[in-house]
Amino acid sequence: MLPRPAAGQVTALCAIATAFSLGCGRTSDRTQSSEAVLQSGDVVGARPHLTSCRVDGVHGDARCGWYTVWENRASHQGRRIALKVVVLPARNAAARQPDPIFILTGGPGIGVATEAGTANLVGAARDERDVVLVDQRGTGASAPLGCDLYGRGFAPFLGDRFPVAAVRHCRDSLAQHADLTQYTSSIAADDLDDLRAALGYDKIDVVGFSYGSKLALVYLRQHPTRVRRAVIDGVITTAYTTPLPGAAAGARALRAVFADCAAQARCASAYPRLEAELRAVVARLDSAPAPVTLNEDVGLGRERAVLTRRTFLNGLWSHLYTATDAREIPPMIHRAAQGDFTFAAREIDQFNAIRWPRFSVGAMLAILCTEDVPFIARADVARAESGELLGAPLSRELIDACEGWPRGTLPPGYRDAVRSDVPTLVLAGALDPISPPEWAASAARSLTRNTLIVRPGAGHLDGDDCTRQLFAEFIARAIPDGMDVSCAARSRREKFWVK
Repeated sequence: MLPRPAAGQVTALCAIATAFSLGCGRTSDRTQSSEAVLQSGDVVGARPHLTSCRVDGVHGDARCGWYTVWENRASHQGRRIALKVVVLPARNAAARQPDPIFILTGGPGIGVATEAGTANLVGAARDERDVVLVDQRGTGASAPLGCDLYGRGFAPFLGDRFPVAAVRHCRDSLAQHADLTQYTSSIAADDLDDLRAALGYDKIDVVGFSYGSKLALVYLRQHPTRVRRAVIDGVITTAYTTPLPGAAAGARALRAVFADCAAQARCASAYPRLEAELRAVVARLDSAPAPVTLNEDVGLGRERAVLTRRTFLNGLWSHLYTATDAREIPPMIHRAAQGDFTFAAREIDQFNAIRWPRFSVGAMLAILCTEDVPFIARADVARAESGELLGAPLSRELIDACEGWPRGTLPPGYRDAVRSDVPTLVLAGALDPISPPEWAASAARSLTRNTLIVRPGAGHLDGDDCTRQLFAEFIARAIPDGMDVSCAARSRREKFWVK
């Protein structure tokens, strides 16, 4: 039985996994599978038949359907995949513009159509433009490559995120029906363009968050004449090696937590020695994992578990993704330093219990094991593990998980910078623990008509009214230059909690 998530942690998951903390509305027909749709005889490339549907958390009409593609786009033979599609028509039909907004996000591994609350990200831009959400192949309801790596025991999320034996079983199980080399970003980008054409759109506005920013850049390179505007936030470039840059970025974000806590009188009084306490906790966990006893939120069940150094540090890193969740870090460290490891263990287990089951693990590994992990050197991981406050979160685990995972083929020059003169809004959070501002700046250098904005108080995709305003204004303007971006400079972290 999984622990019941706290309300704040539900918000955190939406922020990390599907983009912003604006609600994770789902389409009402999510239970229908891609395989069931294909049994109806849908033709590859045929215009999707869209029917009225309900999308929780998203106001306005919605149309849902399926678009069929070949799993192997090169051979045009073998398995077919039905992609889940949601189209939200412009709310003001009289003012509707011809270029829709395609929203891309996903971890990688989470379907944006089945987490359709991401449509709220673009704010007032929905008034004049259709919004198109599609579950990328292998995610959501689009022939998902799902596996349960964690089992059903009590507190299953205190262990490794990629337990090797479970990953091997996942690979072997999925390979019985899927070609795991056919789920890369470049292939998904071509799926998106085929869908664009099938829906009758000439050009689109591409909005990409986190991994979706990389998919947006790949689409921009492969289909440059089909993009009118692009927005990328929490930028992951094609040269990025997920998750290794999170080592330095996480350490910087954590030191900002220490500094901001010290600047707030109540937090500074309650937690005056956070960095020293963290080092003491790590030394304690280095000697032996800490035993903890966790209680069920419902019922009287109790079970003993252990909190390891790796799990503790990975848990702190995950809480840095949003400024809201980062407020839990001072009490997690302080109480552990006082000998209470149960508080941190419960926070980490509940946080992971919300986040990780929603990923399609096979889709995530198909992308990371082809596009990122092969370019991470174990020596670099070792240096980060010894030199950074949080070590190198998830890097060693992913290297081990990717050994033996079928690797797809990258197009020539895939890792080169994406060059374009399409107007592009590039957003970054100064406190982002996984895609720090220097990666946004790197992407912007080869985008000749970029508007680069760094939000000083933001983490990874911290959304607010200012951000939605910027999205809507950038997409709507005939000439995107000269925007008023002053609201972004006013972003600041909220006060810390004392527990």
